[in-house]
Amino acid sequence: NQGTTASNLTNETTDDDDDFAIFQFSLKDLVNAGELQYTDKKMKDIANDLMKKFKGEFNRSFQLLIFGAIQPMMYLLKREQNLSDFLEPLKSLFSKESNNPCISQRWLIDVMMINSNRFLCRRLTFLLSKRNPVPMIQPSTNTINKKYRFVSSIIHVWDFSRPILLSFGVGKCKGKTPLVNALFETNFEQSMNSKYFRETIDVDFGYHFVERRSVNVADVHGDLSIETLKRICQLFNGFLVHVQSTYLTSNTSDVIQFLRPLSHPSYILLLIRDLDDEDDEEIQTAITSIRSACSNCQIFFLPNVADKNTYVNKEKIEQLREQIFLDAVKFSHSNEQNIQKHFEQLMDTDQCRNAEQDKVFIDSIRPILIHGKEDDYPLYSLFTRMCDIRHKLAKMDPYNADFQDTKLYALHSELFQISEELEKQQRAGFQATGQAFQRFFQLIQNKEDQLNNLNLLSIELKHERDKKISSVDSTTSFYQQLSLEIHWRNAMISSKSISEPERRILIDAYHNYIDEGNPFEIVDGDNFEIQGEFLTEVMHLFHKKKFFVMSIIGPQNSGKSTLLNFLFGTLFEVREGRCTRGVYGTLVKIRSEAVTHDLIPPDYDYILLIDTEDLFSIEKSDEQYDKRLILFCLAISHLVIVNISGEIHYTLIQMLILCIQSLNYLGETRVTRPTVHFVLNEKADLNKAICEKLFRILRDILIANGLNNLIDLGPNNFHVLSTAFNRKPFLDPHGECAAISTDINFVTDVQKLCKLFVDSSFQIIRDTGDRFSIPTKWIEFANSVLQIIKKYPDLTYFKDIFEREQNNKIRQDIRNDFEQILSPTQAQLLIDREKHNSISHIQDSFQIEQEKILNELESKLEQKIVKYAVSENVRQRSFRFMRVQVASRFRSWEVSAIMAGEQDKLNKMVDDSDAELRQLAYDTTGKTYFTDKASAMEKFEMMWKNQFSCVQVKFDSETQWKQSIDLVCQLYDVLDQYALPSLDNVLAYLPFLMTLDNLDQLSKISTECISKASNINPLVPHSTNTVYTICFSDLQKPYTFLNNDALLAIYCGDKNSRTRTRSTCRLGVREDFSQEMNSNWRTTVRVSHCFELLIGRIKEIYQLKISDDEFSTEIILLQDILGTVDKLIQDVNQEL
Repeated sequence: NQGTTASNLTNETTDDDDDFAIFQFSLKDLVNAGELQYTDKKMKDIANDLMKKFKGEFNRSFQLLIFGAIQPMMYLLKREQNLSDFLEPLKSLFSKESNNPCISQRWLIDVMMINSNRFLCRRLTFLLSKRNPVPMIQPSTNTINKKYRFVSSIIHVWDFSRPILLSFGVGKCKGKTPLVNALFETNFEQSMNSKYFRETIDVDFGYHFVERRSVNVADVHGDLSIETLKRICQLFNGFLVHVQSTYLTSNTSDVIQFLRPLSHPSYILLLIRDLDDEDDEEIQTAITSIRSACSNCQIFFLPNVADKNTYVNKEKIEQLREQIFLDAVKFSHSNEQNIQKHFEQLMDTDQCRNAEQDKVFIDSIRPILIHGKEDDYPLYSLFTRMCDIRHKLAKMDPYNADFQDTKLYALHSELFQISEELEKQQRAGFQATGQAFQRFFQLIQNKEDQLNNLNLLSIELKHERDKKISSVDSTTSFYQQLSLEIHWRNAMISSKSISEPERRILIDAYHNYIDEGNPFEIVDGDNFEIQGEFLTEVMHLFHKKKFFVMSIIGPQNSGKSTLLNFLFGTLFEVREGRCTRGVYGTLVKIRSEAVTHDLIPPDYDYILLIDTEDLFSIEKSDEQYDKRLILFCLAISHLVIVNISGEIHYTLIQMLILCIQSLNYLGETRVTRPTVHFVLNEKADLNKAICEKLFRILRDILIANGLNNLIDLGPNNFHVLSTAFNRKPFLDPHGECAAISTDINFVTDVQKLCKLFVDSSFQIIRDTGDRFSIPTKWIEFANSVLQIIKKYPDLTYFKDIFEREQNNKIRQDIRNDFEQILSPTQAQLLIDREKHNSISHIQDSFQIEQEKILNELESKLEQKIVKYAVSENVRQRSFRFMRVQVASRFRSWEVSAIMAGEQDKLNKMVDDSDAELRQLAYDTTGKTYFTDKASAMEKFEMMWKNQFSCVQVKFDSETQWKQSIDLVCQLYDVLDQYALPSLDNVLAYLPFLMTLDNLDQLSKISTECISKASNINPLVPHSTNTVYTICFSDLQKPYTFLNNDALLAIYCGDKNSRTRTRSTCRLGVREDFSQEMNSNWRTTVRVSHCFELLIGRIKEIYQLKISDDEFSTEIILLQDILGTVDKLIQDVNQEL
């Protein structure tokens, strides 16, 4: 492995003599830090609790106090908050205690970093940079060999796009940090009597600006030596050098010594502080000397500005800021490679070794895992092509498509071919998986290194995507925008090609990745698929655990991810534009400490937080897709948060109501009565009147349409939040700019909201039952929900519930008209009238009749549309529906007429053959000699062969089968498509179907099906982790598809069936019956009987329809067969 080694798991800054380098924090600690423990506390309360605990100990442990402070610090960092909100109260309380060392924010951050593995260190540095200064130089832990310690994780947040100025003082210069804070809107910690404020440096990158500040700044604490300055000056684009006027005049040469090493060209501004007279002769002399030694040094005179709030001082600071920002940006050209080299020079041996190992590792995977080619991903490439075709087929309007179109047939044919090729490649073994999977699999084989390697890969992939984000769009190929999610998808698809031990490694690795606290993909946003089989196996590793599922939906940039981050400290990415793609989950572990605080009911182990892709996304702009996301979340969640930014979003409300109604059509495949909460955020006015208004609107609509029992929505389920961030305008001469800070009221209100959600979860999970809480069951039923949503486009098609009701009324009227005008009697008259004509004549005649009837039906439809005052959307859809249905029925009748004509030809052939036979017999017997039997048979056989060859040439069996298959698979709203396999699957059997010629073939089909089904355990889909106790009375019921004798044999043992009673049961069998039944499924389940019943019922349908002179392509026949199949499936499943 060329990745990280075991020794690299710890941060390189540890030291044996450091009493505080004793723990090892990982990402899991960050994810769990403080969650569900501070829901009713403010930061000051947490600081008070820490101090009370510290003071209450007999032997006060300063070490435990410091580590106790790290948890709330991590809690704040996850929410991108300023650490001073917690640390200032803590420092104040601690300072009141005598004989205590001085604590500072810089020290606590360092302790946290020292005790974190280096990948967590990198993540913490990233979170720090959002609202807090980032440490760059810290005190050395080894005072003998080094004067300072470089914090290497700062490299990963360094901003190369903007100039960074280093602010430092020469000589005694008080008030430097407050001045920098005022100039740049930063919050550098002010100096204290501590080694952490002796020649140390922090950097503020301005990531807390919503429109970025054009110049960034680094602040030096304490006196900076010339040696250190020489080593670090190449990293900065400019310098703010503070010097007291009195020090300057008496130590001009010392000041010049500090200015000379500064690189040229660089921006250098000498701030002469506390100056009363700018024309002072000594000052001017010093300035002349400085300019002769450093020609590019600018001078700014600054009076005493200790009080930053006076008008004069404010004006002077603004003047200084304007000069800095106007001039410094001219020096913003940074050579990233040169800066990286200077970083390396600052690193110690361990840091250099780690950096080199990382570089070697990244270089080794770059050609395939970062800059991959399509050939490296053979299975995933086939998968994406397959999904793309499915998407094209789904996009085809079923009410405006020509199902005899060669393009549609070609798509289905291509879909089947790709599906077959994918399955073939998956069976071909490890070598067929491609280089990308094989290299990815190497990264995760060593358990100690897998998370580190995945972290490195993820970071580098994100870096590459950020570089080309402007050139990526919906047409960009997957291998040109690789992500860790794509590599995991490829791994899941490739997992079917590897051995079981290798597959276990892959499953364990993904479980570790999820359990570490990383967000994981549930629904692939690019292909709208769930890797259900793989995820189910992963969820098996959460044995005996339960989930409480909470999801959040809302429009783009409504703050969904921000709200989840503040609620539970999730690490969902937050940025402008589309953040989350598809559906992601994060597990929040319910810790025992939280239970003891009576905050969490001990009825589940994890909260599964689900974040969805933004609704009304500008990039995707797909209303149908949005409705699918809403319906999916409603169906699979215990609790759904609808997040709305600003005013009531009426379009979202309409979509939500429609999807609530669609829950009816999902049947049992959904969470029973999910709880829905509305959060209206970014409200300046927190008046609850808007909540009451929204509740009344929703309640009235739900009650009016009989939907009020489908969800749990009460008046207390509506919440108003203020804006999450305060915006403070910042005067930047290069454009509009503003610093943002977290609003404390928002934080407090969100904490209360979190407690409300958690407190209500106990009753919710008790009402819904274990089926939706057991991880394996949940992922299986989530997959079922997604497949149903994809299969039935009408679930999410309509604009709102009223359109659906209008559509249903119109649709029923159309069916009623069809029964009158397109009756089987009418069909038979047309078939009998045209069956003797040529195929072209039949087609022309049916086309004329079709247009005539269609005009009549459309006239009736127009009257109904006016009567019901339907929307334009329903109007167009109804006309398309009617035209397709009429065309489909006429095609059915047309095929029936052609087949009837062929039947007549066969009948005529029989009559003609009979006449020929009679003539041959007459000619033969009328001669003076007799023909021998063999010669007569030969003549007769030749005559039959010629007749059948003639019929075979004229009758195109393949075309007739294709037409029939198309008819069955494409007639929407007429046939029960749920019982049907897809068209591409049926067409695969076309060669076999063409060999069928009579009812006896059904028995052959039955035999083949029984043979294949004998190797498939039908009990697997019905298995459960729940233990049920079987009763003897359960086995006395007469079963159709289960073997009663076999069931009793399991219960009672191998005793004679006549002596089996309630008291003869085997010890322990009542509790283990399900497991024993599953082990003996071949004898307990009557597989062959299922098919025998099915074939028998289909035979009855055929014989009944044929005796009624109805042809096998008639719609009624197809409906009856499909109904029979579906009924049998339901009966079997019910009994199992």
